[in-house]
Formats: sequence, structure tokens, C-alpha cells
Amino acid sequence: MKIAERTGAITSNHSDYVRLIVIVVYFLVVGILAAYAFSPIGGEMGYILARLIPHLFYIPLVLTALWYPKKKLAHITIFSIIFLMLISGFLLKGWSLDAIFTVFTSFIYLWVFIAILAIPQVQIGTKMREGTVEGVGAELISPEVTPAVKFPDAEVPDDVISRMPVIPPTQITPLIESFRLGEELVTRNTSAALKAIGRPSIPYIIAGLKSDSIPVRENCARLLGEMDNTESVDLLVETMADPSRRVHNSATQALARIGEPAVPSLLSALKNEKWKIRAGAVVALRIIGLHESMPMLIEMRTDKSHYVRKEVAKSLSRMGKDEVIGLLVDMLDDESRGVRLAAVGGLGRSGRQEAIEPLKKILNEEEDAEVRIRAVYSLELIGTATAYEAMKEALDDTDPEVSASAEDILRRNYKV
Repeated sequence: MKIAERTGAITSNHSDYVRLIVIVVYFLVVGILAAYAFSPIGGEMGYILARLIPHLFYIPLVLTALWYPKKKLAHITIFSIIFLMLISGFLLKGWSLDAIFTVFTSFIYLWVFIAILAIPQVQIGTKMREGTVEGVGAELISPEVTPAVKFPDAEVPDDVISRMPVIPPTQITPLIESFRLGEELVTRNTSAALKAIGRPSIPYIIAGLKSDSIPVRENCARLLGEMDNTESVDLLVETMADPSRRVHNSATQALARIGEPAVPSLLSALKNEKWKIRAGAVVALRIIGLHESMPMLIEMRTDKSHYVRKEVAKSLSRMGKDEVIGLLVDMLDDESRGVRLAAVGGLGRSGRQEAIEPLKKILNEEEDAEVRIRAVYSLELIGTATAYEAMKEALDDTDPEVSASAEDILRRNYKV
């Protein structure tokens, strides 16, 4: 037991030593950059670095909050160093309107910093009680609910687990809300903090799917996928109906990332009454590469939504085999230009000789110039002598952009 304690102490001291080196080296690098930025030889690059350096101080703030949550001296030291470096920069470079911007962004960074400090730290190898948020349809935080956060090669005594605090919504919600800022650094570090907390943060992330903020909904959907949360699959399917395209795409990508566990719900979603959910399900299944869904996708070629039909055409071309040529040819007569574009592009990606004649027909009969241009590029993808001969049909096209595209491709790849 004593040997284990000593080993743990050595490991902890080594970890603190490495962390200290990381922070010291970071400040040295930033200090060198600052000296260069404010020096006469900095020039234009120095001006750019001078505007960037205040933002670089956000990183040590987050690191000290995560690594030393209870060491006030470390926080005071970091704050003092940052303050002195910023003041020195302003004294050397002169005060300007940039100072106002720096102060404003500093308040935003401090908000996230304080929010991270307010959260009890989740160390590797620990277990925590899991709570949920009111309004999500689950039980409230309860001492009896104690599922473990799974970490390999580590065990924590039950008496330690029992003393660990439950993370209340009042402390973790500010992290979720920081997504509203839409600031890349804040989003990245907030995501890292929520992932570090692990499973106990899931209920709050799920609650974020109902936020009135698009960035909050978007990032919460993304996180559920990155954290492989299979329990949220059905909620993510519903989120694909979100009016925001960003949120829809984020939920779709999350389901695709979860992969096989999401397949049953995605197959059911192909029959959902909402077209956004059907379209998203088609895209997610395409990313997963589920060839077993092909029979259902083939039936959806006549879906009432042209958005769904367009995604079906893309999926047929990327997931199908020999039989897809005929299916894509049938979709060339679709009333939607988007569907026809997807079908023409799919014929080109197939690389098959059988696709040349339908594409040649598009060059002669299609009324939309954009579709004819896509046919030219699809013939280039096939790249055979027969394909280039068929492309000559476009040289006399009434639209100058179509004819110019064909002429340029033929000049580079084939003797006209």
C-alpha cells in the first residue's frame, strides 16, 4: 500500500513538473513573439503578431484553470504575468482602440475561465455520480444514481467516490452557454472541458439541443457524436429537422460518427414524415457506407421532396454497383435541377462506358446550362476517347460557358 502511495506521489509530482514546463515554455515563446512584434524589425508581420498576442494568453488561462483549480497562487501568478506583458506592450506600442477590443475579449475569456474553475475537476481514473437537467425528461440529480465514467487501468475506492460532489446545472450550464459566443477558441476549449468531464456532462449537452441559440444546438449535436453517445441517437434524429442548416448538418454528421449503433434509427428515419430527417438519414447512411440500405434508397428515388431525391442520387452513385447506371439515367428526367445535377455527377463518378451515351444526350437535350456543364465535367471524369468524342457535342453549345469548358478540357486532354 505504501509503495503504491509513493508511486502515485512520484507520478503526480512528475505530472506537475511537466505542466509547469509547458506553461513556462509557452510564456517564453509568446514573449519572444511579443518582443519581435514590438521591435523595429517586426514590420507588417510584427503588426499582425501584435494583434494576435493578446488572444494567445487565453490558452494559459484555461490550462491553469484545468490543471490547478484550487491553487490561487498559480492563478494570481499567471494573471500578473499576463497583465504585465499586456501593459508593457501598450507602453511600448502606444494606446489605441485595440485596447478596447482587448479588454472586451478579455472579459469573455475570463468568463469561461471562471466557469471552468467552478466545475469540480474530473481526473482520469475517477468515477462520478451522474445527474440530469430538469426539462429533459429524466430524473433529477440523485446520490443513488452512480454510473461510472469508464477509464481503463484505474480503480478508485468507493469511499473516495462517495465524497465526490455532483456537478449541478448551475456550474456546468455556463460552459454550454459559452457556445453562444461563436468564438473559435472558446468553442474549442469548452468542448475539451466537456469531454474531460465525460459522461456526467451528457444530460446538459442533450438539454442544449433545445436551446434558442443556433451555435449552442450545433455544437451540442456535434459533441454527442464526438463522445459516441449512443443513448442520444433518437434525439439526434429529431434534431435533423432543425430549421437551421448548420444544426441539421451537425446532427447528421454526429449520427454518421456514432455509426453502426445509429443504423436502426436511421433506417426508420428514411420513412419519417419530415423531409429534413429523411434527407439527413440518407446522408448519414451514405457516410457510414451501409450498402444494405440500397433497396430502401432505390425506392426513395420518387420521394416527394427534391432535396431527398438529390441525396438519394448521390448515395446511389457512391454506394451502388453496376445497377446504378440505369437508376441514375432514370433520374435525369427529374423536374428538379438539383436532382439532375446529382444524377449527372454520379454518372461521371461511375467511370463506366455505359454512362457516356446518356451524358451525350444531356448535352443535346438538357435546357439548363449548368446541368450541361456538369455533363462536360462528368465526361472528363470518365476520360476515355469515346467520352472526349461525345464531349465535342458541347463545342457548338448556345451557352458560351458550356462551349468554353468543353474546349478547354479537350485542348488539355484530347485533340479537337
